[in-house]
Amino acid sequence: MTQRATVMLIDDSREDAELFAELIDMAGREVGLIHCAGGTKALTALFSADGGTAERPDLIFLDLNMPGVDGREVLTRLKADSATRKIPVIILTTSDNPADVDFCYEAGANSFFVKPVDLQTYFSAFETMMKYWLGVARLPGH
Repeated sequence: MTQRATVMLIDDSREDAELFAELIDMAGREVGLIHCAGGTKALTALFSADGGTAERPDLIFLDLNMPGVDGREVLTRLKADSATRKIPVIILTTSDNPADVDFCYEAGANSFFVKPVDLQTYFSAFETMMKYWLGVARLPGH
C-alpha cells in the first residue's frame, strides 16, 4: 500500500483506545488513527450534519457495547449509507455471544474479533489483522 491508511476506532473505553494506539505503534505501521469515544461521536464524524467534510477512514474498528448509540446501531447506519457502506468494519468486542456474531455479519460487518485478555495474544491477532487489511486486502479508494 503506497498511501497512508486511516483507521477509525469507535470505542467508549479510554483504556481500550490507549491500548489500540499502543498496538498500532508496536506493529510499526504508519497509520492515522481517529478515535471516536462512542457511537454518537462516530456518527457525527462520519455523517457531517452541516454538509462539511465528514471523516472517511479506510478501515473501522467498532466496539459493540457502548452506552447510548451502540455498535449495532452504528454498523447498521454505516452499511445502509452509500457513502460509508464500502468501508470495511471489524467488530472489536468482548462479546462472544453467537447472536452478536450473527447480527453483525448479517448487518454487513467484515470481521468479528473478540478482544483477548492476554496482551501478547491481542498483539499477535491485531498484527495479523493489520497485515491483512492494510497490506493484503485492496481497500476501496486505494
